[in-house]
Amino acid sequence: MSKVAIIGPHHQDGWGVLQKMNFDVFEITDLSIKNLIKELKDVEGIALRTTKLDEEILSKGSKLKIVARHGEGYDSVDLKYLNRK
Repeated sequence: MSKVAIIGPHHQDGWGVLQKMNFDVFEITDLSIKNLIKELKDVEGIALRTTKLDEEILSKGSKLKIVARHGEGYDSVDLKYLNRK
């Protein structure tokens, strides 16, 4: 089962869609760098609002396949790093 991390508040309907598709969905509330690295190390997907995800954090996610930003733009995500990977 693929793991998807939800970072920041998301509507319950979004959770429901992911759960119906049999994703192992969990929420991260401790946004410290140390905790994000720990929690994201084995996820395949991340859904976030405004949390900053830079190369230091993203590079530890060896299984990561997708980062979905709820809202507009990807200012808080290191796109240069993701595009290289």
